[in-house]
Amino acid sequence: MGTVRLSLSKGFATWLVAKHLQSFRSLHPEINLEIVTTNGFLNPSKREAGLAVMLVRPVKGPLIARKLANYSLGLYASGEYLHIHSQPKAFDDSKQHILTGSIPDFIYAEKLR
Repeated sequence: MGTVRLSLSKGFATWLVAKHLQSFRSLHPEINLEIVTTNGFLNPSKREAGLAVMLVRPVKGPLIARKLANYSLGLYASGEYLHIHSQPKAFDDSKQHILTGSIPDFIYAEKLR
């Protein structure tokens, strides 16, 4: 029937959407999905994508927006690391640990900071 371009975060596309693509294709063989994963999001109001799953509700444009789910982030460590370095008791304690995270210049949504 046509092509639908989806703008998704890499994590959402990889961990949730990808495992359902085969069943979607079986149910809707007439729809060709184009999935674009970037550090930002294509803009549906500029017709760059037909559907976008975003972390922040858009504030302008002729869009229909619905909340999909709650989203939260956390700090994770292996048991071995915590055995050697101890678990932080407060957020400020994390400054004493080596953290792996995003490069600030590439954080595309302020809520991720």
